[in-house]
Formats: sequence, C-alpha cells, structure tokens
Amino acid sequence: MANVYTIEKDGHHLDIEANSPDEALAAANNWTAPNPSGKDIAYDVAASGASGLGQGTAQLLGGLGDLGAYAKSGADYLADKAGISPQAYERIKGIGGFAASINPLTAPLALAARNAPTSQDVQRGIESYTGEFHQPTTTPGRYAHAAAAALPSAMLGPEGMAVKLTTGIGSGVGGQALADVFSGTAYEPWARMLGGVIGGAGAAGAGQGVAAARNYGAARDTGREIGRALGTAPVGAGAVRRLSQSAADDALTPQGVAATQARLGPEAMMLDMGRQMGGRAEAVALPLGRAQNQILDAVESRTGEFGAGARQRIGATLDQELGPSRNVVELRDEVHDIVDRFASPQYRRVMEAHPVVWDQQLEQLAQRPAIAEGMQRARGVAANYGEILEDAQPSLRFWDYVKKSMDQRINGMMRTGYDDLSSAQKADLGGLLNAKQALVQHLDRVTGGQYQAARRMAASKPELDEALDFGQSIFGAKQLPEQVAAQINDLSVPARAMAQVGARRELERVLDSTRNDGAKARAFLDTNNNVEKIRLLFGDQAAQAIVNRVGAENTFQNATQTIARNSRTATRQQMIADTETPSPGRVDTTLTGLAVKGAKAGASYVLANGMERTRGDIANVLTARGDQINPIVQALLNYNTTKAANAARPNREYTAAMIRALIGGTPRNPQQDYDTLRPQEARLAAKINANLNSRRQ
Repeated sequence: MANVYTIEKDGHHLDIEANSPDEALAAANNWTAPNPSGKDIAYDVAASGASGLGQGTAQLLGGLGDLGAYAKSGADYLADKAGISPQAYERIKGIGGFAASINPLTAPLALAARNAPTSQDVQRGIESYTGEFHQPTTTPGRYAHAAAAALPSAMLGPEGMAVKLTTGIGSGVGGQALADVFSGTAYEPWARMLGGVIGGAGAAGAGQGVAAARNYGAARDTGREIGRALGTAPVGAGAVRRLSQSAADDALTPQGVAATQARLGPEAMMLDMGRQMGGRAEAVALPLGRAQNQILDAVESRTGEFGAGARQRIGATLDQELGPSRNVVELRDEVHDIVDRFASPQYRRVMEAHPVVWDQQLEQLAQRPAIAEGMQRARGVAANYGEILEDAQPSLRFWDYVKKSMDQRINGMMRTGYDDLSSAQKADLGGLLNAKQALVQHLDRVTGGQYQAARRMAASKPELDEALDFGQSIFGAKQLPEQVAAQINDLSVPARAMAQVGARRELERVLDSTRNDGAKARAFLDTNNNVEKIRLLFGDQAAQAIVNRVGAENTFQNATQTIARNSRTATRQQMIADTETPSPGRVDTTLTGLAVKGAKAGASYVLANGMERTRGDIANVLTARGDQINPIVQALLNYNTTKAANAARPNREYTAAMIRALIGGTPRNPQQDYDTLRPQEARLAAKINANLNSRRQ
C-alpha cells in the first residue's frame, strides 16, 4: 500500500501518495502551482502582509529565546562534528550550565535565554487567539510577507518614520528576492540575510535623496540669513551651494576673515577673503549681464580712475600715521625764521660759553684725516650760512662746524648709495662715521654735557637743512639700516622732526607715483630695507600701517586688473558671436522636430534665467563689505556643517535600522537552520519522514 507524503513547495502543502520518499520528491518537483487570479493575488498580499507583521512581532519578542536555542543547536552541531558521545556531552553541558549560573556577568543572560520563549513559542501563543498565520501562496504574497515581517524590529529605533519604513521594506524584499534564488538549498537562510543587507543598503542609497532634500532646505534657510545680512531678498540655494564650497576650499574662519578685514580696511569685499572667492568673482564677471556690471563697478570704483582711490587712501594713512604733508620749500623758510628767533639764541649761548676748546685729546683727533679735512672746510660751511669764524683758537662753534662739515660729507656719500661706493669710499665712510663719533663724544665730555644738550634741544640752520635732505634721501639710497639708525640717533629733536618731514614728503611722492601699480608700491617697501627705515624714523605702528595700506591697495588692484581683463576678453568674444551671421540650417518641419525644438528652447530659457539669478546673488554676496561679511561667512560655515551632518546622518540611520530589520525580520528556526548544515538529500528525507510520521499519528 502506498504511503501519503506531505511536502511543502512554493508555499503549498502537497499531500502526495507514493511508494517511497524519492518517488514523492520526484512528483513534487514535477508539480507546478496554478496561476492565481488577480483577486487571489490581492487577498494573498493582504493576508501575507498581516501574517508577516504577526511573525515579525513574534520574532522580535522571542529574540532572546531564539538566542538560547541557537546556542544549544550550535553546541549540538559542534559536539556531533567532534564525535563526542551523548553521555560525555551531557556532562559537559552540565558543567557549562553550572559555570554560567554562578558567573555574575553571564548568569542573568544565561538564565533569561534558557527560560525565555522562542519566536516559535510566541507565534504559537499568538496563533492560539488568531488562528494559524496565513502562508503566502503567490510570489507577491511572499514579498509582502517578508517586507511586513521586517517592519516591527525596524520601527524600534529613534530614526525618522521614512527611514524605518524604507529600510524595513527594502531589507525584507531584498532578503526574499535572494532567498528565492536559493530556495530549497542549504544556502537559503544565508541568502535571505545577504539579500536583506543588499535591500537595506539600497534603501540607504535612496536615503541620499533625503539628505539632498535636507540640504536644499538648509540652503534656503542660509539664503534667508545672508539676505538679512545684505538687506536684500533671500539669496538662492544655487548661490549658497557654490559660495559655501568656495568658503570651504578657502578654509575661511570668522577669526581669519576678521584679520583680513583689519589688514585691508573698510574697502575690503567678500571677494577679497580668499582665492576661491576671488575666482568666483572672475567667473561671474565673464558672461554678459547685470552680475558682470555689478562686479566690475564694485572693483573699479574701489581703485578709482587712474588709481585715485588708492592715492586718497594712501594719503589718508600717511596723514594719520606720519602727520600732514608739508611744502618743503616753505617749511625750510619757516624753520630758518624759527631758528633765528628761538633756537639760535639758545644755541649761541652755549657756543659763547666755550670760546676756546682745545686739549691734548683734540690735538690727537685733529691728526685724523677725516677731522683734518673737516677743519679745513669748517669756515667755508659757516660762510655759506652767513657766519664768520674768526677765532684765533678753536672754539666750540668752530668744532660744531667741523662736525657739520663731516655731516655733509657723510650725507652726500649715503645719498649716492652705499652699494655704489667703491671699496676705498666705503672705508672712507666708515672712517668718517667713526671720527665724527669720537669728536662729538669728546666735546660732550669737555663741555660737561652742554654740547649734547644744545644739539638735542636746539638746532642751527645747517643741521636742520641737512636733516631735511637726509629724510628725503633715505628711501632712494642703498643704505644699511644700522647706518640710518646711527644718523637718526645723532639728530637733535628739531632735526629729527625735519628728517621726518623730508621722509614723509618723499614717501608720499614715491607711493603716489606707483598708485596705478600696487606691485611696484609693494616692491618699493620690500627693497632697500625701506620698511625698516620707516620703522626707525616713525615707529613700529606707523610702519605696519603703511605696509598694510600698500598691501591692501595691491590686493585691490590685482582684483580689478584680473577681473576686468578676463571680463573684457569674454565680453568681446560673446559680442562677436552675438553679431555673427548665422549659418542656414536644415528646417525640421515634422511635428516631433518642432516639439523637440520648442522643448529645448523652453528648457534653455528656464535654465538661463535661473543661472542669471544665481550669478546675481553671487555678485551681491561677493561685493559685500564691512559688517556684512562676518555674518555671511558664519552662515556659509553653518551650512557646510549641516551638509556634512546630513551626509553622514542617512548612513548611520539606515545602517542601524537595517541591522534591526535583519535581526527581527529573518525567519528563525534553530533546528531547521541546523538541518541546513546537513546535505540537502538528508534534510529533505528527514522532512518527508517527519511529515509522514505526523500523518500516521
């Protein structure tokens, strides 16, 4: 008598009468499920979805019990492979269970896992109230069941509803799709898990669209912030995206931007804050349109016609740091008058108090060639200033004119330029400086410091004239800073002021001549130690202010020249193309051709208008100044931070939801999973025999 075998295939339970399991398997393999109707499919999808939710809930609630069951089945499998006898295996389990029960770390988990119900236990408990869960009978039903089973676990996390739904559904559908490929094989459970990973990853990929939507919203918010800073309408998202990228490439920070603004002054624009910002300005100024004019008007008005703006700002800096410019001819006459009225009487009193100054030390100093020559020229120098030296013996007045004679020689050689002197002349200059210093120091000693006080607090016409000439000459001469410092330290207070006036006037002249070329002005400061000379004569603050001002003008002029030059070239090319005679082309009169042409024209119009607005927004931002700049930079940096968070957020959220969906959505049967480790034939035969035994009972 034939036996009846119950075999499950494609979601159907088949009762097959056959003489042997192999005959029943062959019959099952030849059986094909009938094609269901649309109504049957709809019912199966709905019922399978509901049963999938129930099964997924059971798998979620029975997860801890499944863990214990898996541990047992895994241990059984390893013991079987190792050839351990059942008696020995039971003793090992007893020892292991006792060790786990007394371990304070593992005891609670081991106890809970051993006593917790499995997912099958939970499912049977639910089915005792609802009846046996519906089993899918169609392919859509299987996918609906798998997707619904993954949802309960996926919905547990803190992520958004869209993330949890898409991940759960994607993981369930992907797992079912790959499981179908390996259906009936030992690889089916593993294929289901791998497919769940692939499906969940696909949902995470779709999550990038969510990130893009978040980025667009953040860009709109940032555009409104920037618009408030500018006092205009909100800036478009396209401009925000481009400018934020430039801000990131330039590594802008609020502190760095503030330092740049302090260095460049109130005329600084957003386009000066970094190379990429400047590049954006160049790009916007290339196409014809309002944005081009806005950029060009801003940079060209800043430098002014023929550098008028630069001249005005440099002059203002010099006035603030060095005092107002003076007419040197008028100043010389005024100073001579002041000397005659105030300084000369005091100076003469000191000179008259020392009618004879001669000793052995002066006799030795007079043997030096530099001093001897000064003594020969002293009377002539005095005569040039209307004074007659008729002293029978050298007086302090005489030695003062010897010093002035030596000063004239020193200043003349320094105006020529130290680098242009021959070796003999350089040695002569060194001897002059040394001899003059020795003479002055000795005169200070023999007069009890009165001569030094006279030089510091009073002055004569020759000394002031020499000081004025010295100030005018220091920038053109190739003098070493220490030589200039020595000359400055030897000047009286009035003479130092005269030197500053001369240097101030010469500095204005040189910088004014280079106002159309910021690079030349910068080069002037960088050569001949001119910055150091300014520092020696006017102080550190004045020198730094001048360096900053010249550097700012160089930046402004470079921006103007680069943007205007490239813009003129691009404008010329566009104008030529716009006025060329178009070549006749083939006229497409078909309905399809006309429709495509119209669609292209419409799309081009929309895109052109959108990009024109974007360029206008970029131009508004790049020409921002003063207090507008820092809020704009901060808004762009905040947008970059939000965008980075949005890029990382979907990956984190979808990964977490996918792991939960895999854990809760993959059907679990420890004994069945254990059987998949055995050969397929033995597994199928065991299933048939189990079904047969259940039927016989």
